[in-house]
Amino acid sequence: AYVSTLRADCLPEAVPPNRRKDLQSNAGVFPLGILLFDPANWPTLALEILAAEVLGYNVWMNDISGVSTFAASEPFYLVAGCEQNLTEWQCGGQVSRTHVALSGAYLPGNEEVLAKVQRLRVGGIMDVQADIGNPIYEGLSISQRLADKVLKETGLALEYFRSYHVRNKAAILPYFHKIQDVNDSDLAPCATWVLWPEFSNRMEAYLQITGDADGVTVEAEGGTQTIRPRCHESRWWLAPTCRENSTECIPCLLYDWFGFPWHIEEVMQKATIWEMPLAIGAALADFNSVSGPYYRLPLTHDVVTLRQHPDLQNTIPLVSAPIVFPRHSPRDWQRGLASSMSAPWSTSRLSHKDLGEWAPDVQELLRRMRFYGEDYEYVSIGMSGRVEQGQATWQGLACEWLQNNTDVWKAWVPAVTSCFPGHGLFGAGTFVSSRENATTCRPCPPGSYSAPFYDYEETAQCQSCSPGYWQSSYGTVTCNPCSPGTFANDTGSTLCNDCAQGQFQPAASSSSCEVCDISQTTNIRGATERSECICKSGYFRGATGCELCSTGLR
Repeated sequence: AYVSTLRADCLPEAVPPNRRKDLQSNAGVFPLGILLFDPANWPTLALEILAAEVLGYNVWMNDISGVSTFAASEPFYLVAGCEQNLTEWQCGGQVSRTHVALSGAYLPGNEEVLAKVQRLRVGGIMDVQADIGNPIYEGLSISQRLADKVLKETGLALEYFRSYHVRNKAAILPYFHKIQDVNDSDLAPCATWVLWPEFSNRMEAYLQITGDADGVTVEAEGGTQTIRPRCHESRWWLAPTCRENSTECIPCLLYDWFGFPWHIEEVMQKATIWEMPLAIGAALADFNSVSGPYYRLPLTHDVVTLRQHPDLQNTIPLVSAPIVFPRHSPRDWQRGLASSMSAPWSTSRLSHKDLGEWAPDVQELLRRMRFYGEDYEYVSIGMSGRVEQGQATWQGLACEWLQNNTDVWKAWVPAVTSCFPGHGLFGAGTFVSSRENATTCRPCPPGSYSAPFYDYEETAQCQSCSPGYWQSSYGTVTCNPCSPGTFANDTGSTLCNDCAQGQFQPAASSSSCEVCDISQTTNIRGATERSECICKSGYFRGATGCELCSTGLR
């Protein structure tokens, strides 16, 4: 059984719970299913509020206590209607209870899973939409507080890579901690860095591009050559511009994840090519705990860090700014040169393809909905402390954002009486023909179709199928003509009836059947031609037609 979300209303003009509607399909009725991928994913919570209180849908959302077990591939299976047993996902054409999943890093990386579930139905079973309003960049960052201070006192913009040039070293070094201020126990020793086989090729590119032979070590074993970063300090790789004196290096913290110092080959190139006096270390990271060094050190030390912008998951509660390098060059990166910005990427939105039939206004809301970096900073950083202190919930913060940005989200929401194809104007418990009497839109029921019209903007009304036509499904835009041999003599038919024995109908879209001569009948119901009329029992075909048999004959 489906259970809709129960909570206090957020918006002052919310559709009352007793007036909210379910999705309607030929398989039955059910609430709109929204996947909450992470308890702190407040845009998903904002969508739930808008779908329930503004569009008037009953909404089901998964229990947030279990979301920590989700893998990035699972939303594909859930939206496709698959079910998980102890060992694998079962995709047997079940009706999906999850119809929308927002703001997830679903792609790249799960293309095979997407292709698998799309094959469940001709034309695919879900739509994947990039969140184009919110490109994400992962790269070097600086605390906004520190950047503002340095700009005010020196005129140098730490958000710009050239400000870190060695010629500015004397001006900016006093504002940063030194590598000696960072506890060694918070960093992974260079000797333990796990470097994947393909990493040696990237180090070879570093050596060829920069010529920095002193910055790498070349190891040969069993005929295989391996190139690794050479650390002049046990936990730090030092850029050429500060290698002679590590106290003149700016600490730059990457994250150590599964033993690998992520992005190190990129940052090494940038530090060397642009003559930035950086010391690169790998802070231990546990993405299931915010108390680890990668999260803690940027809050206590003035350093350069590796961050995502915007920080959708509020990884580090610190307002920061990306350090801007030359615009991303795909060709340079393809040949191994990483001196420009890394490529941005986007989160994805998943929605069931049938959502356009079940709830086209929700589909349109998803198409228009945009959250930008400043929104995430306002909620995830500026307000999230109240959640940690027990003074608010993420649902409450989503509500607060909506209350403070009414003009923004109202532009996302289609007018409640602007009905999409397959739906019609509805009010006071019945389908109506004008906006004045309508309060919402509903899927047109069997026996009717959605007829578009224009008053001051496009909408639609449900009209009954004409005699000779039928429709057995919800939410359609046409009625089907009755086939030859069948008829529908009433308006609003959900099926056509076969012509009775003794009748036939050669034409389609008929409201009645033609009758055989009085002495004739047909062998079957649903005859389509006059030639199927044969003589009744007790008659024989004579020269002028069916003639009555003589007494004693049949």
